[in-house]
Amino acid sequence: MAVKAVHASFKRALALACALLAIATGGCAVAGRTTAETAVISGSSGRTLPEGLQPAVLVDIDGQRIATGQRAVVVAPGPHRITVAPVVAGPEQQVPGPEYLVSRFPNRPLQLQTEAGRVYVIALQFTEPLNLGDLSGAWEAILFESRGAAAAPVQSTP
Repeated sequence: MAVKAVHASFKRALALACALLAIATGGCAVAGRTTAETAVISGSSGRTLPEGLQPAVLVDIDGQRIATGQRAVVVAPGPHRITVAPVVAGPEQQVPGPEYLVSRFPNRPLQLQTEAGRVYVIALQFTEPLNLGDLSGAWEAILFESRGAAAAPVQSTP
């Protein structure tokens, strides 16, 4: 019986933690699926992009920090301000993180009007080549792809 009680307590604590995470992220759900009432904004790391565009990781949406490693965010339809950073290859301990990059290098966020039921993939374009050695470089967030998505249930909602 004690094991069942501990398991039930753990499930309640996990549900509470998920709810608090949704609140802390400004009401954005943490799942990467869209519904008829929501849209998804995704980074482009790991994608093959056309010449001139570079893979990007999401850093913040509407001023709300995106967790490192989170590839997509569910948002309400409407206007959004999206800040991205370039993907920098190398050992984690030796390369700067996305938050450092956007705080130290000039970058232009993307202003995007989203629609329900759509997925938006964001890349970046360097306006000045990135050089970590002398801390030079600049980029702007670019809409790479916008597509409709099949509706699916979202794991947590605003």
